Amino acid sequence: MIFTIKQVIKEIQNGNIRNYKKLDMCQVQLLNHNELGCVMNCSVSNEIHLGFGMVIYILTHGEFENLSKCISNLYDENYGEMMLTGKKIFLKTDSKKIILALNIDELKLMCMLINEALIMLEVNNVLKVLN
Repeated sequence: MIFTIKQVIKEIQNGNIRNYKKLDMCQVQLLNHNELGCVMNCSVSNEIHLGFGMVIYILTHGEFENLSKCISNLYDENYGEMMLTGKKIFLKTDSKKIILALNIDELKLMCMLINEALIMLEVNNVLKVLN
């Protein structure tokens, strides 16, 4: 069975995640979502699930923070040129066989998605300390 990101978000919000093999073992919390995708935190594996399009990346918190810095830097350094030329930017991943190709709108949405999720992670950490 194949699910879209919107279906995954809906299933998570409804508390019904039994249909997803990887997520079946996880206790996920939706951190953020937008039209590009979603970011979830698994409290069992302590991993971040970053989903967009037909891809879900599973990252450690450190990898997620590094990805955030990388995406933010790419956005800051290439925004002007990408606006003028309409070119895509290519982002290598840990897999030698997967490269992300993002246009300016996708890069902006990815940057917002990840940075807002990082803020929610920090909020959750502060709330844990206060409780």
